[in-house]
Amino acid sequence: MLGDSPNFSRSASRLALAICAGLMLSASAAARGQAESATEEEFVKWASGNAVELGTLDWRELDLDNLSFLDEALEGKRIVYLGEADHYVHEKWDYQMILIRYLVEHGWRTIGMEMGYGDCKKINRYIETGDESRLADVGWKALAACGRADRDDRITMFSAAENEEFISLFQGEMRWLLDQLRIINDELPPGEPRVRWFGFDVTSFPWCGYQDVTGLLEGHESDPLIAELLKRLELCDGETRLGEAQRLHDAAGFVSENEGRLKGILGSADTRELKRVVSNLADSYEFLDAAVAGGGSPKWLPALSRREESMGRLMSDLLDDTLKGEKIIMIGHILHLCKDSDTVCLGPVGSGYPGMWLSIGTQLQRKLPGEVYSIWFTYDHGRHGNITLPEGFEDVPSNPARFESLLARACDGPCMLPLNGVGAGSAYLDEPRNFLQNGSTASGMIKRQADAIFFIPEVTGLSAR
Repeated sequence: MLGDSPNFSRSASRLALAICAGLMLSASAAARGQAESATEEEFVKWASGNAVELGTLDWRELDLDNLSFLDEALEGKRIVYLGEADHYVHEKWDYQMILIRYLVEHGWRTIGMEMGYGDCKKINRYIETGDESRLADVGWKALAACGRADRDDRITMFSAAENEEFISLFQGEMRWLLDQLRIINDELPPGEPRVRWFGFDVTSFPWCGYQDVTGLLEGHESDPLIAELLKRLELCDGETRLGEAQRLHDAAGFVSENEGRLKGILGSADTRELKRVVSNLADSYEFLDAAVAGGGSPKWLPALSRREESMGRLMSDLLDDTLKGEKIIMIGHILHLCKDSDTVCLGPVGSGYPGMWLSIGTQLQRKLPGEVYSIWFTYDHGRHGNITLPEGFEDVPSNPARFESLLARACDGPCMLPLNGVGAGSAYLDEPRNFLQNGSTASGMIKRQADAIFFIPEVTGLSAR
């Protein structure tokens, strides 16, 4: 989650925008621009008439009747996407809690986060028990807790991870969310299922994942099969990250080959979990290798695509196993949770940027057609955290080329906009439009990705709670 969605360089973004601006100088393009402006006015009018004003971002104070349009919209749905256009703004966590509160009151209890699978198992134990020790080696803390002594795995492209203010604020925001979930659990009637938490991602800090594996094998070390597996899991001095990933993939293959025997030793549930944990650890080291190489490396975009495949495999496995039949809330970046990634571009409309790879959101939409409802959180302008900047923070100005600038004209405060309306204004989002993503600009057919927009005109960035 720290630094996972593509955030292209400012120079590349400026070049793309300059090209687009140059093309607009022709007379025919000017005429098209006038027609576009008229369409924009229709969209502003439509959005203004259909947006549901929320009045507050306080999840305890918001009148849930404001969200009553979701009652019918969520009938027959199994998964709700809570997509976010920016990981590092203060109001994002308020948005999540508002929707989580509504969904919990309507029977949803299981929450998946775009975070490392192993990390979230520990976070879930914290939500259940309040045991602070469960958070000791989660995420970037693992660098100090479990990092290898024979290799430097620091991800220098995530330079804000060295910024104490950035990390402190991010930890505080995340901790606030987890504590609100503990409050929700405490207030649920006795006997009702509690909120639980899981991750569906690889982790950029996978070192402590070995502890998850050995924990599943604890007490069985004397068995020859377990002893052989533990031998295959041993660190090799001087191995590369990709060498470590391959060793772990081989270990996962060993688990699959001996699944029947392992079930007799560990039981069916722990054997299936063992396969997931080892495979996720291997995938994490593959992604780590590209992340250490940096966003300018030729490894980066292919690694993002493979990561998406890994998330999809993991989530599909969970849906068919431990999450079978459950109604699930999924939290992550809007590019991950877009429902039709074939229509998404990683830069502005007409910029020539590459298209989006097959997203986990699209994979699940295809696996469960008609059972997914997608909500996007986005904003027009403000201040956000940027994991790639040493200073950690920067301003995000309003951009008239993005559709959020039109929403800012339609909505004065926090609101939700259902996208199932009809008419000329609604049709504006049927065509490729520019949208915000982590302070940069991507584009796509927005109504193919989201069923509703949660919009705030201005955000304030990461803040102390």
